[in-house]
Parts: sequence; structure tokens; C-alpha cells
Amino acid sequence: MHPILSKNMRLLLIAITLLWSSSCQRNDSSQKLFRGNIQRTGVYLSQPIHHEPALIWKFVTQGPVEASPTVFANAVFFGSLDSCFYCVDARNGTLLWKFKTEGFVISSACVYKHIVYFGSRDSAVYALDKATGSLIWRFKTGNEINSSPIAAQGNLYIGSMDSCLYALDLMTGRMRWQFKSGAGVFSSPALSGSVIFFGSIDGNVYALDAETGSERWRFRTNGAIYSSPAIEGDVLCIGSEDMHLYALDVRSGKEMWKFKTGGIVFSSPAIADGTVYVGNLDSSVYAIDLSHGRQKWKFRTLDWGVNSSPAIVGNTVCVGSKDSFLYALDNRTGILIWKFKTGDWVFSSPSVVEGILFFGSADGSVYALR
Repeated sequence: MHPILSKNMRLLLIAITLLWSSSCQRNDSSQKLFRGNIQRTGVYLSQPIHHEPALIWKFVTQGPVEASPTVFANAVFFGSLDSCFYCVDARNGTLLWKFKTEGFVISSACVYKHIVYFGSRDSAVYALDKATGSLIWRFKTGNEINSSPIAAQGNLYIGSMDSCLYALDLMTGRMRWQFKSGAGVFSSPALSGSVIFFGSIDGNVYALDAETGSERWRFRTNGAIYSSPAIEGDVLCIGSEDMHLYALDVRSGKEMWKFKTGGIVFSSPAIADGTVYVGNLDSSVYAIDLSHGRQKWKFRTLDWGVNSSPAIVGNTVCVGSKDSFLYALDNRTGILIWKFKTGDWVFSSPSVVEGILFFGSADGSVYALR
């Protein structure tokens, strides 16, 4: 075989392998988690709700629900500020079991195979049997946990306000490694290939080797980072308290562009079809071109800000607001399709499964709409 052809064939095989690996990561059916996939793109493969939604059921807890529901095999998993973690039937909202922690639960669950994982503001990471709610293991960190976990390569990755990102053994909870940043880690990690990415309140975005925890690169913003990264191909998008949304090269951490918003970017971005969608504390939802960082449209909610992270379902952007509404917007134009009123702020980010939209509200309830 001609040496040039041989080299090209090798490159082609490598490219196919990488594409296959990325596809497998994105469509891992054994895991359900915050933002829909391990790249945290916020994309849900479901039928969108194009009409005024009907309430199927509402489940009431004893505290505000800021966590985002995770749906796995007809069960909905979520925590509440009443310090409990719940599992309810996705079809009718009937309580299946609940587990009491010693702190608020705003960490959104990761369900992997037969175990559900989440963190609590009692500083602990919990692993429960998803069928019964019985405790499998518990790992204590040095401060409260707001970050939402991710399962990959035999590890559970999660941040803590003790400034560390942890890699824990999925089955035992034994610590594999920890990486210390300069301040608390509110952000939820995202994975692409063999690299784990997260933001810190120290203002940096970090890229670590997922196996060893060694640092690959870091990128400095001018404000604390609460937002979680979203990754599409070679582009990582993340928001900062400095009022910017950043796009970084995942391989080098080099800034590709930054977009100035009207307020703090607490919301985690969603990425679909070449567009980045993100909420903002200026009470707006932005749609930004992924390639060049230019605004496509902007939708303003009634007031108070958008902490919720958008979910993309077909041609619909679904996002909550502090004005107590959940909004559905046309992803191409930003035009309002419908809105649904709850009894209080909506911090929770929606999950959409089989045409049903699940989200929480500070009124203490989790809603199921269709």
C-alpha cells in the first residue's frame, strides 16, 4: 500500500473512532443526569410541547425545589430544601421512597445503572439504591455540595464548596483523587473524551485528566463561576459573574470569543444546532451563534432574573425564571410559544422525557406537564 494512503487511512480510522466514542458518550442510555448528557449540552431527545401544556401531576415537598429532576425508567429523582431526596412515579407523581439528609439538596441527581448519586449541603455525597432508596455509601467532603455529579470511567465526579473536585469510585465511594481549586466549586463537571471540565468560584475554568486529576489547562475569567460548562465538538461554553459568556477551545483553553450580557451569567448554557442558549440575571434568555459569538435573539422574562438553565427539545427552548413562570420559546426566533405559572421562583432546570416536561419550583413542588 502506498505510504500516503496508509497514513490517510490511519487518520480516517482515528477520526471514526473518536466520533464513535463521542456518540457513545452522548447517548449513554445507562446514565441520566443534569443537562441531559455528560457534555451538559441541555439537549433532550423527546417530542416538544408546542401547545399550552396540561398539568399531569404535581408533587409537593416541604421546601423549595431548586434541583433539576432526573428521570430514569418511569421514576423521577430530585432533592428539596426540606433536606430530603425523593423518588416519585413519573406517570402519576406517587411517592415511591424518600431519603433524609442533614442539609438542603440542590444538587441534581445522576442515575447510573442501579444507583442514584447526589450531593447535599450537609457536605456529603450519597449513593442510594434507585429502587429502594437504601444507602449504599456516603462520602464526606469538607463543605456543602451544590454541584451535580457525573459518572464515567468507573468514577463519580463532583465538586464541593471546600474548593475541590473529587473523583470517587462508583461502587464503593473510595476517593480516587481530588483536585483543589482556589475557591468553592458550585459548577457541575462536564466530560469530553478523557478530560473533565468545571468552573470554580475562583474565576477559573479547569480542564483535568479524568483518570489522574492532573491539570491540562486553566482559563481565567474576571468573576466567580457558578455556571456549568457545555461542550459541543471542540467548543466549551460557560458563563461568569463578570457578565460574559465564554467560548473556549477544549484542547487548549484558548478563548475563541466572549459575549457581553446585561447581568451575571449564573445559568448553564445549552448548545444545539450551532446556537448557544443561556439565561441571565438581567431577566433575559439569549441565543448566541456558536461560531462567532453574535447575538441571534433575546427574550426578556417579566423580572428578577433567569438562574434556570435552558433545555432544548426539538425546536423549543424551555427555561424557568424568578418571575415564577416556566417559558417555552421558539429556538429560531425567541418568540414565546407558551408559559406556565407556578407559585414561586423557578431555579430548577427542566428535564423532558417522552413528551413530558418535569421541573421544580421554589413553591415546594415538582411539576409534570404535557
